[in-house]
Amino acid sequence: GSVVMAVQSPAWLAHGGLSTPVKPGLTVADGDSLRTAAGGRVYLQLPEHSMVKLGENTEFMTPAMDMMHDEQGSMFKGVLHVLKGVFRFTTSLVGKSERRHVDIQVGVATIGTDVWGRAGTDGSLVALLEGKAEMSMPGHANMMMEQPMRYNMMMVSGEMKMDMPVTQDNVADWAAQTDVKPGSGVLSDDGHYTLALISSTSDRDTVLELH
Repeated sequence: GSVVMAVQSPAWLAHGGLSTPVKPGLTVADGDSLRTAAGGRVYLQLPEHSMVKLGENTEFMTPAMDMMHDEQGSMFKGVLHVLKGVFRFTTSLVGKSERRHVDIQVGVATIGTDVWGRAGTDGSLVALLEGKAEMSMPGHANMMMEQPMRYNMMMVSGEMKMDMPVTQDNVADWAAQTDVKPGSGVLSDDGHYTLALISSTSDRDTVLELH
């Protein structure tokens, strides 16, 4: 299964009809869904070392995830569904060498090594920041995106905006929508906690800290 690496509350996992708060180390299986509210963020690491970052007010489902094996070795196949909100899909240096076939449905289907997308009331947007992507939108099947820093958007009216340039301001704005904010109550799998019960400037006072 996939594992939650970091979370900024509020965020919940729906599994087997039950909803529980998300915490680092939580396993996400086929059919599970993740939901964030205002200010929420979740980092989810997939089995082949790629990372899905979810922004606030996002609903995300994992209909199918499977690590397959054949004569060429292992290959990860997955279907990820962004019902609404924003996400970013990236691969680490380790993960770039892995074989994968990932369909990310956000009103579209896409495959890539660094992809940012949004499913909103104004339509569906997918931006290719690195690598290559194959996309399908209503009336536009199997489109190849081979030039990074471009985005396609399907408006709710059905109008299609294609091969639009991505600026550095776009990247900064989009990253801020999916990255956790240090100092704002972020929990991570390698994080540390300190609880100060008393603080004093006097050497005669006893200070107890729990780590």
